[in-house]
Amino acid sequence: MNSILSILLVATLIVSSQAWADEDNNRFNRISFAETVSETVSNDQVTVHFLARAQNQDPDTVAREINQKMEQAKRILDRTSGLQIQTGNYRIHPVYDKNRKIQDWQGQQSLSIETQNTPGLAEILADLQTLLNYNGMQFSVSRQQTEHVMSRLLKRGIQAYRDKAKQIARAFGKEAFNITETHIENTMPPVLYRQPRALAMTAMKAESAPVMEAGQSDIRLTISGVVTIRNDTF
Repeated sequence: MNSILSILLVATLIVSSQAWADEDNNRFNRISFAETVSETVSNDQVTVHFLARAQNQDPDTVAREINQKMEQAKRILDRTSGLQIQTGNYRIHPVYDKNRKIQDWQGQQSLSIETQNTPGLAEILADLQTLLNYNGMQFSVSRQQTEHVMSRLLKRGIQAYRDKAKQIARAFGKEAFNITETHIENTMPPVLYRQPRALAMTAMKAESAPVMEAGQSDIRLTISGVVTIRNDTF
């Protein structure tokens, strides 16, 4: 008997709690809204990709030629500070003729250079093209600049977010309001990629420095949430 009374008591409490929750929800209007702020900045970071390639009937000669090109490229790059250099994707493979016999051996190794605002970079890239094959260029916003911009956007965004909540409340004829369920989302700018052919056309002569236009990117920060205002019917 006691068990039945306990079950009925729990069921009554659940129904009452739901009723109170429904009544509380009816006391307030909940309006979802969002505010986005952005800032346009210059791309201050560039990553350039090269390939050291070689072909010969002897695989050892291919490996030696690739190593020599990479060593010469390193000597060129050592003349300038502030460069982050990464090598990888070293491979040598056979080239077959129509009879499936090995005709030649080909090999390559990748070289990537990342830097920010390095003076004379265009001339360095032109020198590298006498040794290596250009394989693409990417412009982006550096992490340091992104952090500074995000810090500014956060202050602006929160103020704009609060101002918008106040405008919404006043549009409903209210001065008092609450902000709940706030979410902050930042949108990173896309990486701008320049195809290999583009640089090759701007640097057809070894002594001509390639044209480098970093461009700009938009960094965005969106703050979304819910503003609650009291319902006039209560």
